[in-house]
Parts: sequence; C-alpha cells; structure tokens
Amino acid sequence: INEYGMKVVIDDQLPADLSDMSTTLTKVKALKPDALIISGHSKGAATAAL
Repeated sequence: INEYGMKVVIDDQLPADLSDMSTTLTKVKALKPDALIISGHSKGAATAAL
C-alpha cells in the first residue's frame, strides 16, 4: 500500500458474528478517507454496504 502512495487510516478487526458496524463506520467517516475497503465475513460486509 505504501508503495503506491496510500496509507491505512484504520484497521479494525471485528468479530465474525457482528451485525452492526455503525461504530466502526462512524470512525471511518470521521477520518474522511478517499476509499473504503472492507474485507472479511459476508454478514459484516453486507451490513456495511447498506
């Protein structure tokens, strides 16, 4: 990532059974990133997509 001039501003590891990502997404919004990449369990990713 650094090689391409990018920087990770948050790297939260969340439990697989998490159904509400609002706390983490609030943190992300405050950081005003240029991009958001979510990797992991489908349940959490689906919640973030909504």
